[in-house]
Parts: sequence; C-alpha cells; structure tokens
Amino acid sequence: MDFSNPMIRYATSGLLIMFYGLVDHWARRNGGEPLRANVRAPRVIGAVVFTCVLAYYLLIKPTGGALLGGAGNLVGIALAFVAMGFRIATRHGMAAVRQPDVAARMLFYVALPL
Repeated sequence: MDFSNPMIRYATSGLLIMFYGLVDHWARRNGGEPLRANVRAPRVIGAVVFTCVLAYYLLIKPTGGALLGGAGNLVGIALAFVAMGFRIATRHGMAAVRQPDVAARMLFYVALPL
C-alpha cells in the first residue's frame, strides 16, 4: 500500500473510523453497561470530537506520509483493530479497568495517527 498518497491515507483512516464506530455501536447495544446507560455526556463533547476529527483530516495531507516505509502505518492499522477487539471483549465490563469503553477509544485514537 502506498501511504505516501494522501487519498490512500484518507480512505484508510475513514474506513478505520467507520469500522470502530460500527464495533462501538454493536458493543453498546449488546453489552452490559446498564449503570452508565443513563449517564449523558456533556454537550460540548460532540463539538470537541467533531473539531478533533476535522483537524485530523485537515492535517492528513500536509503532515501525513509513509512511516518507516509503510511499516509504521501497518502497525497503526493493526493497533486500531486491537482497539476494536478490546472494545468487543470488554463490552460487559472489566474489573481492572474502570471504563473499558473509554480505554478502547483512547487506544484507537493513539493508533489512528499512525
């Protein structure tokens, strides 16, 4: 894959975001998060997420590229799928992690720029 091409980077990141969104939606519908189901996120969170994703997409072309000849990009893609797997595996909670859904999302956001 030619990660030096901005269109490849746009398409790859868009697909990863879509896949994570589908996994997260499925995990929320089929998970055991009854205590947190009634807790609403602050209204500003949506605007912050939108602004961050917009900034990410605006920076793909000027700052993106093949990392370590594309190997770093493939590691990032693999890490994104690990985050999706973690989100599925922890949909019923995890004793060692207080908010496993947030931990999976943070792992995904670390993987995405790679």
